[in-house]
Amino acid sequence: MIFISYSRTEHESRLATFLERSFAAAKLDVWRDTTQIRVGEAFAKEIEDGIREATWIVFLVSNSWLDSAWCQNELTLAIKHHGSAARCLPVLRAPSDRVGKRLPVPFKELNLLTWLEDERDPGAKLAELHARVSGRNLRADELSASGASLIAAAGLGGLVDELRGAIAAAPTLDPPSFHCDRAPQWTTVSELLGSGRHDLAVVRGPSGEYHEHFLDRVTRALPQKPDRTIVPVRWQRRPVGRDDFLASLATSLGVADPGRLGDHLRQRLSQRHLVLVHSCIRGDFDDDDLVAYYASWLPDLVGDARGPHHLKCVQALEWKSEALFKRLLGWGAKGDDDRTAAEQLVERVEAGQRQLTVVRLRELAPITDQELRDFCEAWVEPRHRQPLIGEVARAGRTSEERLRAIDRYLLRARTHERDAVVETVSR
Repeated sequence: MIFISYSRTEHESRLATFLERSFAAAKLDVWRDTTQIRVGEAFAKEIEDGIREATWIVFLVSNSWLDSAWCQNELTLAIKHHGSAARCLPVLRAPSDRVGKRLPVPFKELNLLTWLEDERDPGAKLAELHARVSGRNLRADELSASGASLIAAAGLGGLVDELRGAIAAAPTLDPPSFHCDRAPQWTTVSELLGSGRHDLAVVRGPSGEYHEHFLDRVTRALPQKPDRTIVPVRWQRRPVGRDDFLASLATSLGVADPGRLGDHLRQRLSQRHLVLVHSCIRGDFDDDDLVAYYASWLPDLVGDARGPHHLKCVQALEWKSEALFKRLLGWGAKGDDDRTAAEQLVERVEAGQRQLTVVRLRELAPITDQELRDFCEAWVEPRHRQPLIGEVARAGRTSEERLRAIDRYLLRARTHERDAVVETVSR
């Protein structure tokens, strides 16, 4: 039997339904809360029994799953009844570089499957998951065809359309905290679209300043004008060597042959600006390959492309916050090594540069009380302002703690008000 652990958000519920129906069509028993727990039953016991009897437990690991105490308890039960995470199949619903710090320890040693909300080929991901459950081996070039067969056999074409429809609606799902402005950094990135040159914007700062949030905001909320295409370049692990870097870039751009990358980039730039938002780099800043990627390999692909449109790259560098604390406390220069190494990496890229102009954004710093008040004045209803400010104050001082608190509070308030409307209408 296959147990599906997920949070009941719209996106995750839709994917859980997709998986449930595909497993059932393949003659596999499936346990899911909405179909296995009947009215009046003790659901906690039913969940534990389902996990105990499961052959595999599929976890849809989204940010809402990580925030859910019930979902975390399901993982605890899986370890308890199966002795380890060997029966666990985590499916990441956000890139690993975005959720890595929050990923449960038992998952960190597993071979993770990433299935993002904007997945272009859900059939291939479905085939990969089915292969893991059944113990089959499929080559990468077989996944799409196998997935198409699974979708057809289960009659899931309509659900695939729903998944893709959800992608089209994704901009409406941006977290409220996107509006909590980091003006010095955000304004600079916005202005780069009209700079008239190829640029590399470097976002720097200590851990805790929520670099992932800033990268998400660039990816999903950068102004539409002038015309641009934004492509996240995801590194499950940092590439090593030219071929590895270019293969990762080709995958992100949807180019089957890395040898055609140059033509592909020039073709895109003939139509509109192209913004590449790269995964955050944390530590190990003395990286000759990363320097070469920005100083020569990527510029060589752009070549002599000229015209009204330009390549824009965004790269985040995050160093350990302890370096800042040690410096402030006067504990010597050693604590600053990580930060210094990050700055030296930028200098090396700049020194070897051929095409990309390096732009250092102001370092990310904690969201201030004034920025929070400005956000509340502009975006939060008056009755929610003081409760929100109080919850953010209790959450902590780092930007990550504060921005997550904003989203938790406003999502909870929005859900409560929506449920109240539904209850009123039903009466």
